[in-house]
Amino acid sequence: MKKVTVFILALAMFIGVLFPTAGLAGIDEDLEKVLVMARQKFDIPQDLEFTYSVYTRDGKQLWNLRWYDKEKNDKSLDISIMEDGTVVSYYQYKWKEYKGKRIPLISEEEARIKAEEFIERINPGILKKVQRIDNKYSYSFGNTTHYFRYVRMENGIPYYNDFIQINVDNTTGEINSYQFEWSNNVKFPEPKNIINMEKAQEAYIRDLGLDLVYMHYIDNEEIKIFPVYTPIYSNDYVINAFTGEKIKLNENIVITFDERLYGNTVEKAMLQDAAGENGIVLSPEEVAAIEQGAKFLTQKEAEKVVRNNTLLEVSDDMRLGYSSFTKVYYSDDEYRWNLSFTNKEEGRDSYDYARVVLDAETGEILGYSKYSWSASDTTTVEKEPVYNREQARQKVEEYLNKLNPEKFSKTEYMERYNGTAVDKTRYQKFIYTRKVFDVPFPGNDIIITYDCVEGKVIEFSITWFNAFFPSVRNAIGFEKAYDSLFDEIGLELQYYRPMYFQIYLSPDAKISGGVATPEVKYEAKLVYLLKTDKPWYIDAFTGSVVNYDGSVYETKLPVQYQDIEDSYAKEEIEILARYGISLKGDKFYPKSNITQWDFFSYLAPALDNYYGPIIPLREATDDKSKNELYNFLTREGIITEEEWSPESNVTREDAVKYIIRALKYENIAKFSHIFKVGFKDQGEISEGLLGHVAIASGLNIINGKTERFRPKDFLTREETAVMIYNLLKRD
Repeated sequence: MKKVTVFILALAMFIGVLFPTAGLAGIDEDLEKVLVMARQKFDIPQDLEFTYSVYTRDGKQLWNLRWYDKEKNDKSLDISIMEDGTVVSYYQYKWKEYKGKRIPLISEEEARIKAEEFIERINPGILKKVQRIDNKYSYSFGNTTHYFRYVRMENGIPYYNDFIQINVDNTTGEINSYQFEWSNNVKFPEPKNIINMEKAQEAYIRDLGLDLVYMHYIDNEEIKIFPVYTPIYSNDYVINAFTGEKIKLNENIVITFDERLYGNTVEKAMLQDAAGENGIVLSPEEVAAIEQGAKFLTQKEAEKVVRNNTLLEVSDDMRLGYSSFTKVYYSDDEYRWNLSFTNKEEGRDSYDYARVVLDAETGEILGYSKYSWSASDTTTVEKEPVYNREQARQKVEEYLNKLNPEKFSKTEYMERYNGTAVDKTRYQKFIYTRKVFDVPFPGNDIIITYDCVEGKVIEFSITWFNAFFPSVRNAIGFEKAYDSLFDEIGLELQYYRPMYFQIYLSPDAKISGGVATPEVKYEAKLVYLLKTDKPWYIDAFTGSVVNYDGSVYETKLPVQYQDIEDSYAKEEIEILARYGISLKGDKFYPKSNITQWDFFSYLAPALDNYYGPIIPLREATDDKSKNELYNFLTREGIITEEEWSPESNVTREDAVKYIIRALKYENIAKFSHIFKVGFKDQGEISEGLLGHVAIASGLNIINGKTERFRPKDFLTREETAVMIYNLLKRD
């Protein structure tokens, strides 16, 4: 039954369309206008609940309209539309059953046509102003949509700030979502007299440049350190396309802290750290067992270390409130004491919090925070700093030379890791980066904050790995690193809109609660900057582009086979490859018989419950990878241990047997006497496999239109492709 409110609204809209002057009684005229525009553009169901909200964007009203099924909650429609009728976003949700891995019923090309028809209908002419970004990569079975992105082009140059993004359901062909970002008040300078790419590269080397640094990756408590060449400034600084000069892309976010807001954050962090939330917390029994070893400090010994350190403001009246003994997540044998002190008591009008982190073996102080509160301090006006940034830095360095001279001597204050700071503000933070073999290691540092009003250190943390650092003596050098950067990653000429904004976090400032609306000035700049489709890490020894974990970056393009032009399964082979289902090498050998190992390595990625090894099966050559696959197949009941024979050829009936087992139809298929197949050679099918063949034929996994099945023939590689393709296309 239709909801009364929806019926009334629908009726009112119907009357409003036919008789615009009648209006909608009781409904705002602006809402009436956008609702009519929405229904003119979209087919909106009449049996849904309706709600809306309205905001101001760039001085115009933005209406968020929502229709939804309140009872079943199985469908909804959200449309955001500007007062002038511009559709900013569209999102449609309809529940549908997940049927496992399937090749889409709608091809990418069919989806593209539907997407562009939708775009042209709701925003006529806009496709002439954008360029589609090609999807060259492999698809994923986890995706239920075809994804398309269009970027705005001005003077043949991309402007990535503005774009169209649209998703098409790959089963129904319906538009699932649409997003439109477009700036109407941006001026684009003509690309006249700009420097060419060669000059831009020279300017990049001269004014921006690479740095040789150490990076790290933690895997199963093992720290892997590796050197890379990486941009000094990321894309914070770029090359002006007209002058070749270095310019800052965006102005820094300047944050002015209110003391009490800062204190609340520190207090929360203290309590979290003291409770062991940032590490693995051991039980009291486990702590007691570990303390028995002479290697670690007891809690009392740790507390004594803290109280004896005059650099830490832990007064005698501050009692130990919380403590935890935690294991460092990246090490087998490193532990930390986290101690929290306070003199807070009921009725007291002022109190202090302090949190200290110590190495549980050596007693080395690795972290400290101090926060004080007083009921008498009710002012909301920022106190005038006594020290500027340079003076605060001098005080901080004096402090660190006393606290930990050995580690501090192995660090360097580097502007690129500290950013652009305000000269006079209450809290000044400094980052000192560790250097090994004179190479920066941004993953290890000393971070310290100085209160420029009170004139004291209020917090610091020391991150320092005990790990092996490979020598960089044989690094390729900067010249070859730049060759790799420009050849493998590259610069791109594009328009970019800088943003200038400032955030105030004091109660009497422009905003409250730490949320800010940027004050934006739209002015596009024409710049050269690094492309962003690959990681910006160059292996220091090979010159290869690597990922954040040091592994070689690979563009996951579908395999392109060189020998399938004359294969009747060419289309199936290529579609499977697009989804990451392929066989090793650039030749498929379609007419060759397939081995059991190749059959299963080809089939496994198509199975719903197989997530595979890290190394793709088609590239695996070692026994460990093979055993991993076979163990999975055996656990799933797809093959028995007695049937393991990786190098043997697979017959057609055995291939069907394995597939039916994978579909969990084995218990049905074993009742062979209830099945019939139309093949003339069904008498040649092995006893007990007639049901398997019948089910496979019924699901169109094998072609039931041919007269003969040829059960004992060896399966060819192209026949395997067709079987797997049909498996993924079944209803």
